[in-house]
Amino acid sequence: FVGSVNRSSLLQYLQASPKMLGLLCTIFGNSDSLAFALIRDPMLVYWLAEEDVLTTAPTREGMVSALHQSLGSLKTTELKLEVLRRVRRREMLRIGVRDLLRLATVEGTTGSLSDLASVLIHAAYEIVGKDLKALHGMPMHRQADGTWVETEFVVIGMGKLGAHELNYSSDVDLIYVYGSADGETRKSEGSRQSTMVGLSNEEYFELFARSLTKALAEQTREGAVFRVDLRLRAEGTVGQLARSVEAYARYYAQRGQVWERLALLKAWPVAGSPALGQEFVR
Repeated sequence: FVGSVNRSSLLQYLQASPKMLGLLCTIFGNSDSLAFALIRDPMLVYWLAEEDVLTTAPTREGMVSALHQSLGSLKTTELKLEVLRRVRRREMLRIGVRDLLRLATVEGTTGSLSDLASVLIHAAYEIVGKDLKALHGMPMHRQADGTWVETEFVVIGMGKLGAHELNYSSDVDLIYVYGSADGETRKSEGSRQSTMVGLSNEEYFELFARSLTKALAEQTREGAVFRVDLRLRAEGTVGQLARSVEAYARYYAQRGQVWERLALLKAWPVAGSPALGQEFVR
C-alpha cells in the first residue's frame, strides 16, 4: 500500500478488524482491478468500512450528492476533472465489491455502472460548458417571433450506456446534438468578460464536443473518467462530432443505414438538456 495511509496504522486497524481483513482477502484474491483501486488509494479501505457503503445499493441521487460534496468550492477545471476521476474509481470499487459479495443483482450492477457514467458525463458537461461560455459567450438562436433564446445541447448515450446495461470494461458510446445551427454566441447579461471571442453555433458546439470528449477520455495519473466512442454519430469517424437535431433528422431520413436507425433503439439522453434529448429520441 502507498499513499497517505501509514502502513503500521493500517495493519493495526486490520488486526483489530478481522471482518475488514477478510474482505480485503476476498478482494485481492478475486479481482486485480478492485485490488489496484485500493493500492492506488488505501484510504478507500476505511471508506468501505463505513456504515451503508456496501450494505446499501448506490443510487443516482446519492452519487450526485457525493460528487458535489467532493467538488466543494474548487475553481480550477483540471482539479475538478481529477475529482471526477477519483469519484469514478471510488464508486467502481463500491459497485464491484457489492457484485463480488453478491449483494447486487446483475441488473442492479449494470444499472449502477450506467448511472455512474451518466452522473460523471453530466458533471464534465457542466464543467466544460462553464469554461466555454466564459470564453465565447452563450450560444443563442433567433426564434420565429424574433426573440433570441439559448441554444441547448445534449449528450445522447448509445449502446450499453443508452440501454442502461453498462459493464465494467465498457467504453461509452456518445452522440452530441444541439438545438439549432443558426445563431451565434453572445455575451450574457451581466458578464464582465471583455475579451470574448464570438463563434457560430456550429463552431461552438463542435468545440464543445471536442473539449468534452477530451475531458472524459484524457488519461492522467488518476486515470480517465471514461473511454469515449463516437463512431455511432452520423457518418461515423469522418463526420462532425456535433450536429443540430434537424441535421440528424435529415441524415437518418435521407442517408442513414438500417443499422444506424436500429442503433437508435438504445439511444437515451445522459447529460445536458432533457427536453432536447427527448426531442431527439422521438
